[in-house]
This record gives sequence, structure tokens and C-alpha cells, in this order.
Amino acid sequence: MVVVMRIILRLLPLLLISSAFAGQNTAGAPPDPYMISALPGNVDTAGRATRSPVLNTGVANLVLILAGQSNNAGEAPTAYTLTNASVIDNFNVNDGALYAPADPPIGATASAGANGCGCSLSGWRAADSLVTSGKFARVIVVPLAITGTSIAQWSTGPLSNRICQAVGRLKNRGIVPGTNVTFLIDWGQGESDNLANTTQLAYTTAFNTMVGNATACGYTGKWAVNIETWEVGVTSAAVQAAQAAVVNGTNIFAGANLDSLGAGDRQTDNVHFNDTGAPLVATAKTTAWHTNIGAPF
Repeated sequence: MVVVMRIILRLLPLLLISSAFAGQNTAGAPPDPYMISALPGNVDTAGRATRSPVLNTGVANLVLILAGQSNNAGEAPTAYTLTNASVIDNFNVNDGALYAPADPPIGATASAGANGCGCSLSGWRAADSLVTSGKFARVIVVPLAITGTSIAQWSTGPLSNRICQAVGRLKNRGIVPGTNVTFLIDWGQGESDNLANTTQLAYTTAFNTMVGNATACGYTGKWAVNIETWEVGVTSAAVQAAQAAVVNGTNIFAGANLDSLGAGDRQTDNVHFNDTGAPLVATAKTTAWHTNIGAPF
């Protein structure tokens, strides 16, 4: 019964998906080609200062897209204060604007974890580290992750166009790959597929479909795929194998092994990372990017 309730709670956000955003339009205005038609994550921009989308290509810029499910969204219990906030932006996939970074992140879901909600995004820490180390002068973080989602929902389901919507909105603001502008999708997802007993073949096929969709709509950046399946102390060998198998060393690289972080680094639900685990996640990711992708990381 406990397992059934946990599955229901993890999948509840997808049960709330609505077509309300798909049809929004003022009379006589052309439709928005980048309108989010699935669960939009956090849409609250109140109190957030907007930022200029104009890039200085004389310095190194990173566009860091965070896709997947809750551990790549806003889940850590305590909000994070960025050291380099003036050069780190929160790109909002819902309206295409850039905002000052803060928790909860705009665009991804921000859920109350087992210890309450600071709704902190691990991506802020990774961005901070990259700026502090001198790897990048500016980082635009694009939070896309949605709690409780499966690989199928990102490949052929209601979120199958979400990455393309982000790429389209970025392009519409003049933010595209080029000299001193690096794009990276950090893929953090697998817990739901552990619960669903997804096979290695099914996960690999769905992931490759997702990558194909993104390529078809113009994404030419790199991917970092984390080993991520931990669910209440249980991992999935099949999903882990799929996450390792999709790495090709050309445009898809190995990310961090987050399954190596145990219960001591997680909240009392033994799924989401706590305030000890969150910085370890960021360090593991930036180390993996430096080691496996290389320059400019």
C-alpha cells in the first residue's frame, strides 16, 4: 500500500497536465509558437528583476538547460544564495525572459520535499562553481525539469516538445550556440522509470527519440546524462545501463553518478537530496563535465 501511494504521489503532477496554456491568446493576435502546452512548472516571476538577453561573445557564456525530473528541479530544502548572482540568469521557458536567479527556480517545478521547501535548484551551485573557477563569465540557467516524469513523457508524451520550446524561445531572444556560447543539456531523470520497471531497451529507445526531437528542432549543443535511479534506497540496473549506453562521446557524454550518493545525502523521503547532498550533486556534475566533455568546462 505504501509503495502504491508513493507511486501515485510521484505521478500526481502529470495528472494535472492541462491544455489551458495551449489555447491562450488574445483576440486577433498570432498564436505563440513556443507556448508551453504541458505542465509549466513554476510560473511566478513576482519580485524578480529582468535581465538583458544580449550576450557578450568576447567572453565565455554557457546556456545550461536542466531537464528531467524532481532532483533536477527545485527540491533541496534550503534556498541557495548565489555568490555570482549578477552573471547568472534564470531563463524562463514560459515567457522567454531572463530573470535574476533565486529559489524557487522559474520554469521547473518547485516541490516541498520531506524537510519542507526552500525549493533549491542544484543547478545554481553548478553555475556558481563554473563562474568562480573562471570557466565561464556568464551562465544562463534554463530550468525545465518536472517532478515525477518518465522518459516516455519526455520522448513521445506531453513533454516531448519542452526542450524544443526552450530552444525556440532562446533563439527568439538571440541566444544561440556560437563563438563563446556553449549549450549543455544536463539530463537528470530515472527515478520514475525505476518505479515503473522500465527496461534498458525501452529507456534507450525513448532517450534517443528525445535527442532526435531536439536535434530536429535545431538543438546542436551537448548532453550530459547522469546515472540517476535511486528510489528509497533501491536502484535500477536496467535504467543505469541505459543511461550509460546512450553516451557516445560526440554529443552525448557521461554526467555524474548520482546513485553513488546514499541516504545520508538525501531527505527523509530517501529520494531527494538534502542540504548536504545538494552541493555534492553540483560538484559531481561539474567534475564530470570537465572530465568527460573537456574544454570549455
